[in-house]
Amino acid sequence: MMVVVTALAGLAVAVWLRRPHPAPRPAQEAAGPAEAQALFLQGDALARAHHAVASLPLYRRALAVPGAPAEAHLGYALALHDAALEGRTRDGVLTSALRGSPERVAAAREGLVEFERAAALATRPPDVARIHAWRAHTALVWGMNWDALREFRAAQALDPQYGGIADMLAGWLHHPEQVDTTLLNATLRR
Repeated sequence: MMVVVTALAGLAVAVWLRRPHPAPRPAQEAAGPAEAQALFLQGDALARAHHAVASLPLYRRALAVPGAPAEAHLGYALALHDAALEGRTRDGVLTSALRGSPERVAAAREGLVEFERAAALATRPPDVARIHAWRAHTALVWGMNWDALREFRAAQALDPQYGGIADMLAGWLHHPEQVDTTLLNATLRR
């Protein structure tokens, strides 16, 4: 009986995750580039202060202005990543800052799209490499280790500083008992 219930629950989750999700509501557009820059800086400050969920509406409004730079899309992608993992205390119980798993998965998916937008807009190879490295970090957090290796290799091709971390990750994938995150944490400072 328990096996049937578990299988049905798993099937329901799989069907729910595969269904098309509605697009996020359009954000109220900023008046112009100056206001968009101010909103981006406010959102960035909130995200850096570990209030990623609160930063999301500010980033959305800033990005609604045409011509947003790669850095704005990268900041939004990182805020989405952090929002998916952000905790909050409610009635003395530590919970997710987002309502539930579907919202966390949606934030992670939207973050991956924003990484793509940022990479498409970035013009300098070191900037594109940094975007690949952050995308790799996100992939690691979500357990997509081989995707992370691919992203670190892409970063390495554009900026050799990421070679060590790509080689280290390749070693981890072959010898998981030797995991040490020191280099990862030192390389990916915001």
